[in-house]
Amino acid sequence: MRSKARSVRARTLYCRMKSRGCLLARKVQVALGLRRKRLVIVASAPLQRDFSRFIDSADCVVRFNNCKNYGRQAGTRTDILYLNNTGDPDVQRTLRFFLKPRTPAQLEAELPYRSSARAFYFVRPPAHYFQALMQDRLDQGVQLAGQELPRHSHGRDIAAEVAVSLRLPADRTHRLSAQFHDSVIGKLEEFGIGDALFPSTGMLGVEHILSCEDFAGYDIVALGFGFSGWEGHPWEAERQLMQRYAREGRLSLLGTD
Repeated sequence: MRSKARSVRARTLYCRMKSRGCLLARKVQVALGLRRKRLVIVASAPLQRDFSRFIDSADCVVRFNNCKNYGRQAGTRTDILYLNNTGDPDVQRTLRFFLKPRTPAQLEAELPYRSSARAFYFVRPPAHYFQALMQDRLDQGVQLAGQELPRHSHGRDIAAEVAVSLRLPADRTHRLSAQFHDSVIGKLEEFGIGDALFPSTGMLGVEHILSCEDFAGYDIVALGFGFSGWEGHPWEAERQLMQRYAREGRLSLLGTD
C-alpha cells in the first residue's frame, strides 16, 4: 500500500514538473519506467534549431574533438569525448588547438567540456598499426583531390602529447583498438569507400556507442551529422551506414537530410 502511494505521489510530482517544463521531469519518468534513458551524440554540422534543452536533459551526451557544436543551440552537457589522435599539427587546426600551451584557467575557459566529461577515447589505434594502414592505402594509389599524399604526415600518433596538453586523467582515458577500427572499415566497405583513407571521428564514436553494452537500453539520437568535410573520410558510405542504423531502429538521426 505504501509503495503504491509513493508511486502515485511520484507520478503527481512528474505531472507538476512537466507542466512547468522542468528538466527533472524526464528523470522521474525514467525512474518510474515510463521512458527509457536517452543518449545524444552531437556532431559538428550546424543545427537547424535550438536543441539545447533536448541535449542537456539527456542521460548521456557524446561529443567530438573541439566540440564545434557547444553552447547555445547545442547545450553544454558532455559525458563522453572522442578525440582524433593522428595527423600533423602543422597542417590540422584541431590538433594545433589541442596542443596549444595553456594555463589551467585558460584550459577551463577554452575547453569547458573537458572538465565535465567522464570518459575520453582516442579513436585511432597505435601508431604502428595506423601507419601500416596508411601505407597500404597509399600503395593502392589513393589520392585526395588529385594530390599525392605524404606517406607519414597523416599517420603520426600524438595521443600521448594531447593527453598531457589537455591534462586528461589517465584512469578515464582510453583508446579504440585496431580490431575495432578494422571492423568499422569493413562495414563501410560494403557501401564502397573509394579513395577514402579511414572513418571519421564521428563515425568511430557512433560505432563504439552502439557496441557498448552499457548503452544497450538507451534511446540513441544523433544530431549534427552533415557527412561532409575532409576528403579522406568516406562520407557517403558513412551516411548510408547511419541511415541503415536509423531504419533498423538502432538510433534516430535528427537535423540531417
